[in-house]
Amino acid sequence: MRESLRARLVLWYALVLALVVLLYGGAVVYQSWRTMTAGVDAELAVYAREVGKALTPVEGGRFDLELPSDAAAYFFQREGARPYYVIWSRTGELVDRSDPELHVGLPGNAAKGRRELSVQAAEGATVLVGRDITDLQREQWVLLRDVVLAGVLTLVVAIFGGWFVAGRALAPIKRISKTARAMSGGDLNARIAVESTESELEQVASSLNEAFDRMRLAVEQERRFMADASHELRTPISVLRAETEWALDRERSPQQYKDALAVCRRAAHRMQDIAERLLTLVRAELASDPQERSPLAMRTLVDDVVQWLAPMAQERNVRLSASGDPFTVSGDAEQLREALNNVIANAILYNKPGGSVTISTRLVGDTARIEVVDTGIGIPADSVARVFERFYRVDKARSREVGGSGLGLSIARTIFVAHGGDITCTSEPGVGSAFVISLPVVAAPDPRLTTAN
Repeated sequence: MRESLRARLVLWYALVLALVVLLYGGAVVYQSWRTMTAGVDAELAVYAREVGKALTPVEGGRFDLELPSDAAAYFFQREGARPYYVIWSRTGELVDRSDPELHVGLPGNAAKGRRELSVQAAEGATVLVGRDITDLQREQWVLLRDVVLAGVLTLVVAIFGGWFVAGRALAPIKRISKTARAMSGGDLNARIAVESTESELEQVASSLNEAFDRMRLAVEQERRFMADASHELRTPISVLRAETEWALDRERSPQQYKDALAVCRRAAHRMQDIAERLLTLVRAELASDPQERSPLAMRTLVDDVVQWLAPMAQERNVRLSASGDPFTVSGDAEQLREALNNVIANAILYNKPGGSVTISTRLVGDTARIEVVDTGIGIPADSVARVFERFYRVDKARSREVGGSGLGLSIARTIFVAHGGDITCTSEPGVGSAFVISLPVVAAPDPRLTTAN
């Protein structure tokens, strides 16, 4: 493909250059011929006038011709060009001619290889002067040959030079193609050397490298996701298998069977929770068409989530409150409810007894901000950037105690990003955390809007 493109580029370059050489060479030859013939015509006109002036009518309709010395030298002593003159009377009778052996037709019928010019003289006589121009024609053929040879030589050199230049110009494309093949072959670390790329393709190479980086990150995330999902499911499956094998190993008491079934039920609930959250994450990533979303009063949605989570907060002795400005966004009510529920529930679960969770809403230009601030245990600095990763838990033991699977914040971020927004986190261990949600505002607040139940 690259060689085909290279050949096509050189072919088009050669065709354009051949056209330019043809036009330029033709113009040179044509202009040279016009200059030569114009010089010959000017020369003939001068001597035609001299012959006309030297022609004197005499009695009986006859003429007397006495050529000046320069004219006589031109017609009778010049060699090579062989100039000549012929004079006819008004009636077409031949009066005189310089070369009796030369056949000359009437004016306007010049023989091949000659250039002629005629003027009117005294008593209606016609004076025709001419000369042989075969030497000029030979010179023109020589010029044409030289122009053709020069054009062919120029075209050959240009084709070889164009082939070389095209190869140099397409070399970055070859490197890009080679890198893409390496990526498709499984080498996720392959990258294009931007510093050795031409400036016009540097931006393309940089964009492709960025795409390759995102591709590698996506593949690594998928691999880690599969590994984490397998790990999360392996524990309840192992528990379920161990309990059933223990119960079936020999006869047990009714209470022992009941305890084993209770453990199996907890393991099944655990697997069901992970499966449901994975399905929620997939649905969030495959967000519905934005045109199918409806206007939502987000402050009302926040109040509904706060009311829903109030019993959880009361059970853990955490104060829960919401305040701020109303605003309207376009989105899926159930998905946004799920995302807010995950963020606020996370702030409650990892809080301290007697702590608080404060939700505030405010408008910043065309962007709505929802801030969830808690006074909980906080997040270590090295974990803040990873809290939105799938299955990531800061304290794995404590997360399992509260039933966490490490998917809640990841699901929330996926939903907010799918709605054109984002979520960020700042935290200080032992002091608390702050989650800031940004969503685009699509309309002025409308008190008549209500959220879906």
